[in-house]
Amino acid sequence: LVTVSSVEELRQCPGIGEKKVRRLYDAFHKPFSSSMAKKRKEAREERERLASIERDIADAEEGYLSMQDDFYEEDERIR
Repeated sequence: LVTVSSVEELRQCPGIGEKKVRRLYDAFHKPFSSSMAKKRKEAREERERLASIERDIADAEEGYLSMQDDFYEEDERIR
């Protein structure tokens, strides 16, 4: 089985070079990179934060435009 083979055992497989042996061994024997997972999480959180800010701005603009419409309607009634 490739998943439990040593580097020496993988080297004996025909058609697999030294580079592929090292990559296969590392893929099955090294832990997943926590630093990459941390970077992905930080990037996702930043995207969520920016999306939240964009929603807040859109809501504020909508409220401002609504308030402006109310002002003009009131102004028209007064005249």
